[in-house]
Amino acid sequence: MGYHKHLTAMGTGLLLAAGPVGLQAAEDTGPGWRGIYFGAGVGQFSYEQEGEVGGIDYSFDESDTAYKAFLGYRLTPYFSIEGAYADLGNPAGNLTDELGGNRLKADTEAWYGYLVGYLPVANAFDFFAKVGVADWSVNARLQGDGFENEIDNTPNGTDFAWGLGAEVNLPLNFSLRGEYERIEMDEGPLKNLDNELISASLLWQF
Repeated sequence: MGYHKHLTAMGTGLLLAAGPVGLQAAEDTGPGWRGIYFGAGVGQFSYEQEGEVGGIDYSFDESDTAYKAFLGYRLTPYFSIEGAYADLGNPAGNLTDELGGNRLKADTEAWYGYLVGYLPVANAFDFFAKVGVADWSVNARLQGDGFENEIDNTPNGTDFAWGLGAEVNLPLNFSLRGEYERIEMDEGPLKNLDNELISASLLWQF
């Protein structure tokens, strides 16, 4: 899905944001912090699905803007628990000509529960990794000339989820977060399911 390019751009942005502002935060706070936090962000969700309809193979690989909100409690400077909801958008695209060239639209959402581990660096930075589960669903619709039908037995499930990212701690208890997340979706009867979410968020520590 070419996510390395997105990750490089996200990392560069975080480093630029961590200039004088990050140094000021280092003076105001110790390494890591504890307490409740809330955040919201926006990003890009990519969704790939491969399957077979009537003996005809198809491939769907599209992306859309995603929005997320999360709430967590940082137990120590090194660990937190976190819950999140993400509206993963409506990736849409045309199928093969053999299937009439109709358009597939995938309305996707997920609820997450994570355990997050942090590595505080230079007081103003946190690198983190998180593991947990995601309850996800895809409401797929087939769109054509003058019709739109919901597809039965569209994929959904509760599966392992993980993510990697970094935070820059700002003054006034704010932090800027950039992260990459992935759900290890159970393919079920499909040939392939793949996804990724790259996002930037602003969080506030209570």
